[in-house]
Amino acid sequence: MSNLKGAVLAMALWVGAVFPFLLMLGIDSFQQRIYLSTTEKVADLVRQEGGVSNQVIQVANKLKNKGYTVTFSKSGLVQFGEEVVIRYRYEYPNVRGKQTLDTQNKVVITKRSMVAEGGSNPPVSSIKTYTGTTSESLNSNGEYTFRIPGLKNLQHVTSNTGNVEIVSVNGENVTVKVSKGAVIRTVQTGGVYVPTDSKFVTGEESPDYNKDGYTGRLEQYLHSGSLLPVDSKQITDVKTSLLPNNFPGSIVYAMNGYSGILMKNGGPSRKVIAGEYIPADTKWIDGATAEECNQNGYAGTLEPYVISGEYIPEKIITDSLTNKTNIFPNTIVKDGVTLHKTGNPIRQVVTEKETKNVSVKIEESEWSFKKNTVPVTYQYSKDGYTGILEATGESSFLFKSVTHWRPSDPYAVMHYVTDSSQAIGDFENLKFEKRIEGESLVDFFKRTALSNYINPEVIPNSWRWASDIDYKDSMGEASIYYDKVPGVWKNSVVSWFSNWGYDKYSVRRLYIFDFIFDYVKWQQTYSGTVTKEATYQYTQEYSAVIPESDSRVYAYKGYVTKPAVDTQIYEYIQNYAGIVTRPEIDTRVYKYQGKVIRPSSDSRIYENYYQYELNFDYL
Repeated sequence: MSNLKGAVLAMALWVGAVFPFLLMLGIDSFQQRIYLSTTEKVADLVRQEGGVSNQVIQVANKLKNKGYTVTFSKSGLVQFGEEVVIRYRYEYPNVRGKQTLDTQNKVVITKRSMVAEGGSNPPVSSIKTYTGTTSESLNSNGEYTFRIPGLKNLQHVTSNTGNVEIVSVNGENVTVKVSKGAVIRTVQTGGVYVPTDSKFVTGEESPDYNKDGYTGRLEQYLHSGSLLPVDSKQITDVKTSLLPNNFPGSIVYAMNGYSGILMKNGGPSRKVIAGEYIPADTKWIDGATAEECNQNGYAGTLEPYVISGEYIPEKIITDSLTNKTNIFPNTIVKDGVTLHKTGNPIRQVVTEKETKNVSVKIEESEWSFKKNTVPVTYQYSKDGYTGILEATGESSFLFKSVTHWRPSDPYAVMHYVTDSSQAIGDFENLKFEKRIEGESLVDFFKRTALSNYINPEVIPNSWRWASDIDYKDSMGEASIYYDKVPGVWKNSVVSWFSNWGYDKYSVRRLYIFDFIFDYVKWQQTYSGTVTKEATYQYTQEYSAVIPESDSRVYAYKGYVTKPAVDTQIYEYIQNYAGIVTRPEIDTRVYKYQGKVIRPSSDSRIYENYYQYELNFDYL
């Protein structure tokens, strides 16, 4: 029942709104095409007649009975090159009532007419005729020049075929333009004729064969295939309506062996099926002579602006010079105007000399892994005060807690021994240089390698060998490379004698361990006297008076707007989706074979030749 109501409502909408609207558009389009065709024909007739002849007046009277009103800016025949303005007014009925079309066009007369005294045409006995023939041409359009002996005044030109139009007349030479003539002869210039042929084809997908010019109806034969099992799949479908709320909640799907119920998938979308939307338009008007504008559908209030001249009110121009020397000129120039001194210079104290005692607490700029020496003096400079302060009181230190582990930045140590067996194996049992009997490795590393660090902590069991065993050569040199330890003696050749003096050892090996430590900064209080010197500046005022003047001329500019027009009619589209099922079916594939025929073809190319015979009537 809801579907029936929807259909009735859609039909009522179609009959009451859509169909009249489409009918109105159709009538307007048809009448406008007739109107344009009529205006072109009247203009061509005036051009051919050389003005408003009796034949032109008869045509205008006949058009009056069809709803046209045709008027001309000039009457009678006119001279070559003159203009005739033709205005057309056409009224016709439409669905929304009587409609009116009103336009005009301009015709330039290219025909020469001879008018006798009193406005009558010359006698026929005085008109002469000259006949000329154009050369053969592959182009139906062209311009040709003929010399007519004794030509004084050209009356008319006619052609045995097509159209002819006078382009220019220069003394006895007449140039004409011809077009749309008939073909006088045809010559084949290329192409071939192919006769009918046939062949047998197989394995085609369609019974209708159409390839390489061969066509035919093929017979079906079994190519492959088998029975297909039951199958389910997700499917989508669409329904359309002229109303947005005219869609059921579900639809039945039955296609290609699949069936099921599809449910609505989202809301309906829409598309335009008729009419159009012309958006509002705004354009800029400049140089108007009035404040209110209403032209070609655009309207708006414009703003005035000055196009020439200017208003210059009375103006007092002032300026001043400021310096610390108190030396000023009698006049200065500002914006092309000479200003004169006003009064005497004014002296101003910029700052008085000031002295004060300050005490500041200074902190070391960067954190350090060791305590640095605290300076005994500090150079003070702030807000114009300067001076040297001396340290007072005791220095203090800030300690920064452990920030991060440093496994990628190990501490490197070289182990020297005389026996290579003391450079391998477990670290706990090795006899390191300077290691105290019974001392743990952690205490040994902290006492020797980390003595300059603050609160160092060795990572337990982080010690390991970082290089191979290096043996001293006969020159007391060894070229061990430490690429295995980032940032430690990379690619270096080290002398045992000059760098360490451990010439008593024959074996050495690099070991490393990881550790963490604290950073430190010093803090110190500095006190003393600082001074800021006094400063002065002098200011001289200048002024001049310019009287007012007004020479302004105004025009108007601004934005004007044409409102939007919406005649669109929409079709609404609703998507449905769901699971559909196909029962067991036979999916055997059939293809096609048979005899196909290629019909004869003709690709021969011809050239058409044109020639005009022209008759010139002249005095």
